[in-house]
Amino acid sequence: MMGRDKAANAVIAKVRAMYGDLLTFSQYAELARKQNLQEIAAYLKESTPYGPELEDVRGSIIYRQQLETILRRHTLRQYARIAPYAAGIKNGVPAYILLDAEIEMILRCLKGIVTIQQENFIADLPAFIQPYVGFHVLSLANAHTVSQLIEILERTPYGPLLEKCAAQKEGPLYSRFVQMVYEWYFDTLMKRANASKGKARKDLESLISARAEIMNLSSVYRLKKFYQMPSEKIRGWLYPYHWRLSQKETDQLVQAENADIFLQRLLQTSYGLWIDTQELFLEGQLNQARRVQEEKMIHFSTDPHVIYTAFMLLCHKEMENIIRVIEGVHYGMKPEKIESLLSLGKKG
Repeated sequence: MMGRDKAANAVIAKVRAMYGDLLTFSQYAELARKQNLQEIAAYLKESTPYGPELEDVRGSIIYRQQLETILRRHTLRQYARIAPYAAGIKNGVPAYILLDAEIEMILRCLKGIVTIQQENFIADLPAFIQPYVGFHVLSLANAHTVSQLIEILERTPYGPLLEKCAAQKEGPLYSRFVQMVYEWYFDTLMKRANASKGKARKDLESLISARAEIMNLSSVYRLKKFYQMPSEKIRGWLYPYHWRLSQKETDQLVQAENADIFLQRLLQTSYGLWIDTQELFLEGQLNQARRVQEEKMIHFSTDPHVIYTAFMLLCHKEMENIIRVIEGVHYGMKPEKIESLLSLGKKG
């Protein structure tokens, strides 16, 4: 018991120290004022914890895909930095970010197969993460067909899922697999959360349900706005988890006749605080609520599983924020517009 407590305290101390290195509001503001990708890379290299990752990169010749790959690797390295501290905890900390990383690599490989564009993907494979994942990372480079990818993944949960998906004929294979793999993902995380007890279990379930619910809301909005998909069909795309909304509230949103009515109804829910109808990047706005939840858990939870999971979610969000800054600068958006696209947890 003493060993476990010592390991738990080590994880908590390490995570809270690393949390202090996440980018601040003022650093995001500085990034949003940059004029091009080279200036963004130079600022990250000189003024943020991303410096070591960019040490061998000359800012004048960096490419967007190269920088985004570095951002993803930095997020995975955060896990690798914490892993040794978690070795003494029974069952380990929830490998939330590792499932994300595995799924992202597999999806990028599958997308490369169906679009016949694998070259860039191969160069981006993060081989250093090999000790933590369930399949041979570099083997993905040898998958040129769906059958080959299934074979590489046959000893993991992903192989049978992809095989089952490939046997179906309705709709694009890639879209079917995305839906199926994330159903497995959330179910797996919930089972891991259920292994905890008391408040820790409740907090982990909340962190997982928050992500699922916001993915659901974003999907409903996009499907109504861009595809005019009927409500009955939309239900098949949703994950069965709730955070802030009841089943009744979710049903009312799904039944909205169009995207405008959906937004009007969403404004009447507890998400209304976070929504600015003048800014239509809905997922970013909704994720503000998630960020506040995650930061509170880092500050006030005493469970290493909860604190670790919340921190890795924030790391992933930081990566997404920087990528949105890169996109905003690329398209010549004003700094204040770029900032409105970011999940910074300013409200609440």
